[in-house]
Amino acid sequence: MRLGLLAAALGGGALIVLITCFGVMAIGADVWRAGWSIPAICAFLLRQLFLSASAWAWFVGARSVSV
Repeated sequence: MRLGLLAAALGGGALIVLITCFGVMAIGADVWRAGWSIPAICAFLLRQLFLSASAWAWFVGARSVSV
């Protein structure tokens, strides 16, 4: 719990520093330009989640993973 609060505080502080140094418009433009990668990242993470679930089901002896 304390580690999570510390991570949230550090992340929030880093966000404030980035916004202060570069400005909201510059950061927003960079995020907008990188938006094409979000579907690819989601597909990769969903694939990894499915493979992890399949491995766990195989390990505990379940028949299959239901989608």
